[in-house]
Amino acid sequence: MSQVVKPRRVGIIGNGHVGSHVGYSIAIQGIADEIYFADVNEAMARAQALDIQDAVTYMPHRVTIVPCAVADLAGCDAIVLSAGPLPQPNESRLDTLPRTMEVMADIVSRLKEHVMPTFTGVLVCISNPADVVAAYMQRALNLPPKRVICTGTCLDSARLQALLARELKHNVSPASMQSAVMLGEHGDSCIVAWSNVRVGSKSLDQLQRENPERYPSFDRAALQEEVHRRGYHVLCGKGSTEFGIGTTAATIIKSIFHNEQRVLPCSVLLNGEYGEREVFASVPVVLGAAGVEDIIELDLTEEERAGFHHSCDIIRAFLQKALQAHPL
Repeated sequence: MSQVVKPRRVGIIGNGHVGSHVGYSIAIQGIADEIYFADVNEAMARAQALDIQDAVTYMPHRVTIVPCAVADLAGCDAIVLSAGPLPQPNESRLDTLPRTMEVMADIVSRLKEHVMPTFTGVLVCISNPADVVAAYMQRALNLPPKRVICTGTCLDSARLQALLARELKHNVSPASMQSAVMLGEHGDSCIVAWSNVRVGSKSLDQLQRENPERYPSFDRAALQEEVHRRGYHVLCGKGSTEFGIGTTAATIIKSIFHNEQRVLPCSVLLNGEYGEREVFASVPVVLGAAGVEDIIELDLTEEERAGFHHSCDIIRAFLQKALQAHPL
């Protein structure tokens, strides 16, 4: 007797540079069986769906790409929120908040009316300022916190790992430095938890003491600032980030769909962890079938903890601005 397997469905709201690359990364990795594109620009949604569908013949997996309206996303196992304005070259992510919230208010009304009554999946927030948007959407849609995940510093941490590999003369691969993570805001205030950076089971500090020729010292403050600026370099050079964030979001969804119990630095609702409450900020979390399965609390130095709290204060202040402009 054959058994019908429910297809995995992902909906993507906002189908520009970011949303389309999320969809493509999900498609080419075979993470979902069906991908739904919803955008206020219906012609763009159709065009992106057609363009990716044209590539499916040469993909190793069967996948269906469908343009749709937000109201059609109720059956999705994951909804990716990537709508909103791109920052201008002279803007930070936080500067886009007023324009982003105008878009979010409309999306919230559509989701509440058509999708939330039966939605049992996870919401993955990318739209900037990402931590603020995730907090607002979780409250506005009254979703369980474990089912709202912001990409947060998952991308910033990948940038950190790549830059660390460069500084260490590529004697260690980025994939071998998963403990090197950025904490706090997906923005200019996120910090490196240097005290927790390890290669194998040894701390970076110990490696640099024991073998300075292979693992040379470098300016850590300058490297952290380079992580902060890397996204802006991409934005100024080509108008948007897309490949890095697309793959990042797809990795988060795969970790949930496959119940990988994988640890990734994502922005989630903190409720006492790290001494913070009622704020979305990036920390290492375990992702599995339930969404956020656990929050890993790192031992931080006093300086790192102060930097993390400062970053959370910035997120909290901008969330209040969002709530004042668009009260719930």
